[in-house]
Amino acid sequence: MVNIGLGNERKYIIENYKYVSGNWDIYMAFFEKGLTLSKNILCYISPDKWLSRPFGLKFREQCMIPKMCKILHVGNKIFESVRVDGVISLFVKKSDNITTLKFDESKKVKVVNILSKKSLFIL
Repeated sequence: MVNIGLGNERKYIIENYKYVSGNWDIYMAFFEKGLTLSKNILCYISPDKWLSRPFGLKFREQCMIPKMCKILHVGNKIFESVRVDGVISLFVKKSDNITTLKFDESKKVKVVNILSKKSLFIL
């Protein structure tokens, strides 16, 4: 952001958003703002980096685990101009499980796993 003249915006986000840390991507601020404003449901298409990179850790622990309902891996052709693996994330007010899904070879959605949140050691 600093390299493209958005230093003030980056500073504002760092000072006002509690789940951005490290070398974060701008969509993390959108996730946090969306979950703050949304009372019941939120759905985003985003790159999948926040699921495994250190900059997404605080968000995963404090927001994703309690509110995530489903996550669909859509691969690297979801955005025309960018070749990153994408996910569609569905957050709800309360969910007992996290369902992971992905497109199979025939472009049908397949359930990969259903994980009970009670089984997670983080909670």
